[in-house]
Amino acid sequence: MIEGIRGDQAALVSGLPSSAADRPSAIATCLVLATVGFLTSMGMPMVVNALIEQYRYSEGHAGYVASVEYLGMFAASVLVSSLILRVSRRKLATAGILIAVGSNAASLFVTALPHLLAIRFLSGLGCGMAYAVAVAVLAGSSQTVRNFMFLVFANAVTNVLVLYSFPPVLKHWHLAGIFVAYCGVLLATSLCIPWLPRKFASAHGPISESSVSLHESPPRFVPWLCLFAVFCFYMMIGAYWAFIVPIGVSIGFDAEFVGQMLSAGILLSVISCLLAYRLSQRLGQSKPLLFALGIIAVAHIGGSLWFGPAAFLIGLGIVNFFWNFTDIYQFGTIANIDHSGVFASRIQGAQMFGYVISPAGAGWLLDHHLGYPRLLILFGTYVATAFATYAFVYTILRRRAPQLADAS
Repeated sequence: MIEGIRGDQAALVSGLPSSAADRPSAIATCLVLATVGFLTSMGMPMVVNALIEQYRYSEGHAGYVASVEYLGMFAASVLVSSLILRVSRRKLATAGILIAVGSNAASLFVTALPHLLAIRFLSGLGCGMAYAVAVAVLAGSSQTVRNFMFLVFANAVTNVLVLYSFPPVLKHWHLAGIFVAYCGVLLATSLCIPWLPRKFASAHGPISESSVSLHESPPRFVPWLCLFAVFCFYMMIGAYWAFIVPIGVSIGFDAEFVGQMLSAGILLSVISCLLAYRLSQRLGQSKPLLFALGIIAVAHIGGSLWFGPAAFLIGLGIVNFFWNFTDIYQFGTIANIDHSGVFASRIQGAQMFGYVISPAGAGWLLDHHLGYPRLLILFGTYVATAFATYAFVYTILRRRAPQLADAS
């Protein structure tokens, strides 16, 4: 019954018939756009390591390149969330693809840090626009948890392919091969754009009109708290993902082995996607989300205290298993509160804001002798803060909107 209510309200807020966002072709297009839009982030560990090895960048400079690309994705979130109710989503997605293709092509001819920073910002902007549009459309669908499970599942599978295919590409064609691959995939993705729904109608208020019950709506600051928790979680993910290969190398593994372990870890996340969907039907979203965040925080702190090969592999498995598990619930929680797509398109902004700050900050700290064990403690602190924030949100929802607190 809750799903039906949410589906009807999604149609009211978006101004579209429910079939517009629920068409299989529209959902499939969103999955492709979002996955490809996040492709450069998936390849970031290999790119960062290649910048260090091939371009002779310091760890700090390589972290700056990662951060500036994430900054472009953050800017895309701000741009799309301000335009999504007024501009055709097809036009926004097309503009994003064109910007991304042009910037990745330009990256073939640039190695100097200042110029590469500017070009990678544009790459992040273009890819981020495609991603934000796709997430906004999915937030207006009637089966949000299921569709976000599909999205995270698709990201996990693609991430495995990236981690297996990029090391050989880097070995034979260096970074130029990666940038050419990005261009080819982005151009192929543009063929799907005509299947997107075109427009949203104006919404009077994303919170009051999209809550499950007209008489039980959460305070307006609740989705902002959720975005803050997403930001904290991605403060960990951004630096962990950027420096996971160097961390593994420092322990004694080679870069190729770490890449293979990442692939194996991400395969675990495919299983976690299905588990997340099943648990949401039985327990709602809040309790499994809090459990996952607690486990990740403990894994990072334990990995710091027992820094070595065994702790590294255990932590890698835990983070990769619960990363996508957590994302499904983060998307779903905000979509339950706001179906208009406005806050959903801001999720990427919260993610990318964390990505912008954390790799550069971690790189600076490493350049100033922080060390990888203490960096893992910092990661645990980020996740613990996200845990505390969601616990506070859950408490508020239990009092003000109990149907949302334990919604599936």
